[in-house]
Amino acid sequence: MSSRNRIVIIAVTAFVVLAIGVAAYLFFRQSGNPPRSLLLYTNYQSPETITNWIVNTDTGEKWEVGKGLAVWHWSPSGKSLVFHTLSPLPRQIWISNNDGSNLHLVLDSKDYSDLEIKGFDWLTDKEIIVNVVSKAENSGFVYLLNVDTRSFERLNVGNFMRVSPNGKFWVQWTNQDNYHLMDLSKNLSPLTLDLVSELYFFSPDGNQWAYFCDRKESSSSLCLADVGISGVKNEHKIVDVETRVVTLDIWWSQDGKYIGIQTYNRNTNEIRFRAIDVSDGSIAYDWIFPTQDTINFWSPRGDKIIDWGGLLLDLKTGQVSNFFASIDETVPSYVVDWRMIEVP
Repeated sequence: MSSRNRIVIIAVTAFVVLAIGVAAYLFFRQSGNPPRSLLLYTNYQSPETITNWIVNTDTGEKWEVGKGLAVWHWSPSGKSLVFHTLSPLPRQIWISNNDGSNLHLVLDSKDYSDLEIKGFDWLTDKEIIVNVVSKAENSGFVYLLNVDTRSFERLNVGNFMRVSPNGKFWVQWTNQDNYHLMDLSKNLSPLTLDLVSELYFFSPDGNQWAYFCDRKESSSSLCLADVGISGVKNEHKIVDVETRVVTLDIWWSQDGKYIGIQTYNRNTNEIRFRAIDVSDGSIAYDWIFPTQDTINFWSPRGDKIIDWGGLLLDLKTGQVSNFFASIDETVPSYVVDWRMIEVP
């Protein structure tokens, strides 16, 4: 065998061994760090005493994050957390890794003395959309914050209302009864929907939204529509709800298969949580859920519902318990987010 062929064989063998080693490393690394079911909540007694906690609901492990800051949600992919100051103003926005590490400032409104921050939300993992008021112009504007470069640029006049979970567009309001879908390229699609009296809730993939249609005193219909920057299409009813709807809020399961609503039965005086299968309108779950809150969260595995105040409903058994009592939390608290998170 020639020396040249011998070198080629050795090089190929070394490459194959290296490739197998890398694949094995990635496999075992991934196997050793599976996604975790993490619940994010806040202790809140005053702006000066706020604390935030992450709980691994599989193991019970718990740790504090963003000390002294108010916490918002995980980013769309779950890679980052965003925090902000409540008091004193001017408001600051901070970013951390998804486990709360590497906390760092990305926006300080004192650097923009003419602007007052009114609200914000994730658009993508790298971009936060912000509603501000210009004191000089006495008008509202939408700004875009890049969390890596910390650039803070004006997009347009008005306010964003809701952001599509896929980060491709948002609902834009410019003045009374003037709504559009808008994207970063400033493409606009007018909305004729009455977003003041009707509420629309994006599916987890951002390609649909759900809303109550044909509402009456004792019954409603639940409708779906396809939604994108080109507009709202294929509006259709999926089911009639023959009992009174408690609130107009709608909660999608994180896999997008079910829609949750709250209903009220006048005969039994019961508030119930009803899960409806999006594919055919059938009822998947219907349990008594005596919550007084209008904010609910599906668990990442789709088997539980928790309300803002920590009341927990097991969808398999119908059992109701208090999450905060189960972890011996005695300080007034509320749930912020509950996601399946891949933590390094």
